[in-house]
Order: sequence, then C-alpha cells, then structure tokens
Amino acid sequence: MNNFQFGALEYAMLSPRLRELNRKSFEAANWVTGTSSPWLERYRIEGGTKREDGSVAFQVRFDYRSSTDIDKEVPWTDIEPFPVVVSEDEDGWRVSSFLHNWKHQSVRLPDGVVLTDFDGVYEGSDVRLQLQRLGVANGPDPIREAVGNHAEIVERREMDLPVGKATFAEVKRTPPAAAQSDAVMREYWLVVLDDEPERADRKRAYAWTGIVTGDAEAAREELLDTARTWKLEQE
Repeated sequence: MNNFQFGALEYAMLSPRLRELNRKSFEAANWVTGTSSPWLERYRIEGGTKREDGSVAFQVRFDYRSSTDIDKEVPWTDIEPFPVVVSEDEDGWRVSSFLHNWKHQSVRLPDGVVLTDFDGVYEGSDVRLQLQRLGVANGPDPIREAVGNHAEIVERREMDLPVGKATFAEVKRTPPAAAQSDAVMREYWLVVLDDEPERADRKRAYAWTGIVTGDAEAAREELLDTARTWKLEQE
C-alpha cells in the first residue's frame, strides 16, 4: 500500500466535521501522510471510556522512531498517551475529536486571507508557510526537538511578538539517506512554547514556519511580517 492510499484511509476514518476542517491539509500534501523519519514503529490502543454524548474516548500511544533510536528499549509507560474520541453516525464509527485542548492558531496573510491550523500550506512569493503544533520534551533544548531530524540550526534568537515570547531559528535541513539527494532546504521557524497540563516533562510548541522557495531574505521578511498577526486563542 502506498502513501497516497494511507492518506485516503486516514481521511476516511474522520468524522464529516474533521474532514471539513482537514481536507485542505490533505490536499496540500497531495494526500501523502507521514515522513521517512521519524516513523511510527508501533502503537497501542488502551481502554475505552464512554462519554455522556455516546462517544468513546481511547488512549493511544504512538512509538515514533528514527535511525538514532531504532534499537532502544522503550516501555509503553514512557510514551505519552494521546486521547482520541470516536463517535457513531449513519456510516459507522469515525474519529470525531482529539482531546488535546491546544490553543487555536491563525495568521493573516498578505492577501488578507486568514490561515488557521487546519488550512494546510500557503505558497507565498518566496516561501511556503505553515502553522504547526508539536509536542516536545521539556529538556535542555525543546526548540531543537521541535525542528526535528536532519536539521541544523544556524541562527537562533529570542523575539517579542504580539503572540508572546518566541524563538526565531534559521534551519538548514538535509534529506534522509533514503531520498538519495544532497539538496539542502533552508527553513525559518518561529516557535512559542507553552506548558503541557499535568506533564512537567513535556512542552507544547506552536510554530509558524517557512520553507524558502525563492529569495531567502524576502522569505524571512514575509514570515516575520505575517508573524505580527499571529494569534493563539484557547479552543
């Protein structure tokens, strides 16, 4: 089964409302989901608690791995559970919500359109922009963990934005070995960290990111200009 089929299956598992909210993201990624690294090595579905509205909440643990920790022994209890809610409709049971209680992000684009977490990628003149929400360890460098693998942070500085204190990072990313390419992508990241309720060892990273597709300085300015309209609001 190819990645396109996996994307279609994921979409089919969503409730009508989640399909409406996420369709643009699936289309922007050409219905391909997942990346080469990290990958999902295994998962575990636990429990099943019926809620007052008839839906059922499950705790799902995802064990993500990369080439650096593929052989590491990781007990299930060390993997943070992710709450997933399923509801029944005329077509059967579908994923209807995720009880993450994260804040909602939005940015006003140069053309006046408001981009949200659910709207996928915006192609600017010199940059490909996207809002992201990432769970990271509350370790010595959560920004580095948010940026991810195959990446080098070449510049970093703190900034005061209307959305709050943010870290700006310029990133050079190399493709994984399986891609058989030596092309290097330049990226700009703005990251705001927030506490994870009831988990002192975790942080929530809200990110406004840009992959350079044209002039690097123009891409940086477009990211920083739009960041002045970046909002975080409790869902």
